Amino acid sequence: LKLKDWAWPEIFKEAQKRAGISKRQMLETFNCGMGLTVILPAARKAEAQALIKKHNFDVFDLGVMEKSDIELVYPE
Repeated sequence: LKLKDWAWPEIFKEAQKRAGISKRQMLETFNCGMGLTVILPAARKAEAQALIKKHNFDVFDLGVMEKSDIELVYPE
């Protein structure tokens, strides 16, 4: 998960501050402004991004999903 590519809206930053909870807790509880997520084969990435941008929506590449035995690690 590449969180550096997208900034949380201020309301989520304020909620985190007031609640005194970690980024991990925020991500487990709220969408933090992400909205819709699309998961698709890498070969279709450019096509999907072009279509989304054509309709004036922001596009963020959040990473790659891979099978793993490693536990999910959230940024702090």
